[in-house]
Amino acid sequence: MKKIKIALISAVISAFSITGCMDPADVVFRANSDYFPLTLLSSWFYVTPSDSDTVSLQVTDYYEIGDDTVFVMDFRGETWELFKQNGNVLRHYRFSIYPAGDELVLEDGFRIFLQMPLVDGNSWEDTYADTVTFRGITYNYRHKLKGTVSLQGNLLTPYGEMENVYKVEISEEFRVNDRDSLDTLILFFAPDVGPVTIEEGTEVYKLVDYRRGE
Repeated sequence: MKKIKIALISAVISAFSITGCMDPADVVFRANSDYFPLTLLSSWFYVTPSDSDTVSLQVTDYYEIGDDTVFVMDFRGETWELFKQNGNVLRHYRFSIYPAGDELVLEDGFRIFLQMPLVDGNSWEDTYADTVTFRGITYNYRHKLKGTVSLQGNLLTPYGEMENVYKVEISEEFRVNDRDSLDTLILFFAPDVGPVTIEEGTEVYKLVDYRRGE
């Protein structure tokens, strides 16, 4: 694993050295930083411009899958289940429909949520598709997840001015037969802190406090 990471860092440094647009030391610093520290009881607190109340992203629990630790997080009542594998951050997705009031699970598994290390201009896709027949009706399901990364540099938040910040835009397309929906989540990550700004729909959440857990 260390050899793979060293090779990737070297490739990134070489690319920026050719273009002459970035200090290699900055690239090494960012590649070695933890942009999403996942530890039990860690908490991020945010405010929105339209509301003085704070909302939180909190690691509330964990469980094991083989040798991996899955951290259970709560964000405004929504559950995120995340774990790190080969440097990437994977997220659990469960998608159900309810024909005639009965639950039909179309997806229940982990997908790549963040491809690490974060690199300016990088992008990734992870698509899951399945066909299920239930009570004589066939459902064609597809979940396409795409992430794009851009380096933002410095970003001012109520928590302070963050340096070496990356913007990650994650779009998700869900399609069941001829019906589809599109969701977009934008996160700004600072090294060794995690998400310092979250944009979801029309809401913008800016970090006011971060408390690292165990």
